[in-house]
Amino acid sequence: MPVVDSGRLRDFTRRVFLAIGAPQDKAAFVATRLVHANLTGHASHGVLRINQYVKAARSGDLVPGADPAVAFEGPAHALVTGNRGFGQVCAAFAVDTALRKAGETGLALVGCRDLYHVGRLGDYTAMAAEKGFLALAFCNGGGPNVAPFGGRERIFGTNPLACSVPGRDLEIDFASASIAEGKLNVARNKSATVGPGLIQDKRGLPTADPNDFYDGGSILPMGGHKGSALALFLEIMGGVFTGARCSVFPGYKEGNGVSFLALKPDLFRPKADFGADMDLLCGRVAGAAKAEGAAHVLLPGEIERENLKTFGASGVELDERSHEIIGEVGASLGVFFDQP
Repeated sequence: MPVVDSGRLRDFTRRVFLAIGAPQDKAAFVATRLVHANLTGHASHGVLRINQYVKAARSGDLVPGADPAVAFEGPAHALVTGNRGFGQVCAAFAVDTALRKAGETGLALVGCRDLYHVGRLGDYTAMAAEKGFLALAFCNGGGPNVAPFGGRERIFGTNPLACSVPGRDLEIDFASASIAEGKLNVARNKSATVGPGLIQDKRGLPTADPNDFYDGGSILPMGGHKGSALALFLEIMGGVFTGARCSVFPGYKEGNGVSFLALKPDLFRPKADFGADMDLLCGRVAGAAKAEGAAHVLLPGEIERENLKTFGASGVELDERSHEIIGEVGASLGVFFDQP
């Protein structure tokens, strides 16, 4: 597989977004977020999305230069509109708004609507944790591509949930679906199959071929009925509660709806006590007796940090098809990997 230096890939991505009308700051920020997803091992949320974003800009679903804004607010809440701009830009703005309010009130809830694809959700809760806050994010949209438990029709998005905790690099980020749609796209580009129990074909029969998903199939919810219930809750928190709407609604525009909750860790007790108990809990989890054959017990976020070290040093691996696609998209805009 082609290996591309992360800085070179970031610059190429930035120049693509400049070519579709993004200003320098937004183009650089979104490029950084996409390449960071590749570096942490989540190619499904990385530069694979360049083609999608360019198509969306050409169709008007994405307005690359749009600025997010607060539609209305109170002391501990706000609703942010992305004005159909980059989801990454809107999400970062919403997190900053939530942290400003939570710093004054102890906790704050900020909803987002009218934004395009938000990218990797855990990036934004991690931003909050880096500034000393507990953070949760609830997201819908990007579908429909997930069938409810017992169904074969696509109803839900893959609908991720994310949470980050300050002081421990603890980062929880997972879809309520059994697999992210982007990972199916990656597998298809590699002509690979996926694991059992993740997708079904258009008749509702199990399959491991990602092409069956793109031929009218659907993704299964994570954990059966439990994941289906979680997906419904995330549709409510991301789409209904914020007014971003849901992907099965008439007139729905592609994008995400997100709610961010930020909390000060000393809301109920001294910060030092919170930190001590977090150390105790995480230490106990990481030190749990290992199952036979297991190397060690992982905490959420550990794999991503290891990937960041590895790929940051060696470069980003892109499968041949993804490398070809983004190269073609760039060329259509007069942007090439080898430009100075």
